[in-house]
Amino acid sequence: MASSTETADLLRGIGAVPAEYIHRDRRVEPSDPLIVRTGLFKWYNVFDAADPVTSDLEDTSRSEAAAFLDSGMAHAEYGMGVVVFHHSTAHDFLLIGSWRGHQEYWHSSLIRAANSDDPWTANEQGAISPVACVWEMAPIWHERNAWVAYLKSARTVQDRQAWLDDTLTATM
Repeated sequence: MASSTETADLLRGIGAVPAEYIHRDRRVEPSDPLIVRTGLFKWYNVFDAADPVTSDLEDTSRSEAAAFLDSGMAHAEYGMGVVVFHHSTAHDFLLIGSWRGHQEYWHSSLIRAANSDDPWTANEQGAISPVACVWEMAPIWHERNAWVAYLKSARTVQDRQAWLDDTLTATM
């Protein structure tokens, strides 16, 4: 274990987030599930309250997510998952996640310029790749807990409905 002097020295040299960065809260709100050929996916919109997700923006994002899921690239083994649509200032993000291997959450990230008609492109996976921002992690963590509750259930149709009904609405 590091000594308090070593820790103090280390802490002085890390975490230098620029002073001009102001962290603002975002809203997380569920929307209607996305029903596609490969299954049913909960839908969350993440956004700044001053710049909400319009119905047109959500509709085009849903079309893109549906096309991606129906292509089979998500390998949605159980047909159950979640889409997080994050509308931010500079970019729009689609995080498309599905449950595989019983307890594994697999996801793909798509990105484009915010409020644009630019095509969505896949975030390239590399030695280090973005997974989720602090706001996107909230619905993902919520969905982790909802999935564990489902795994611990008898996994009946009623339990699937309980999983579907278990959504997050929050400001963080």
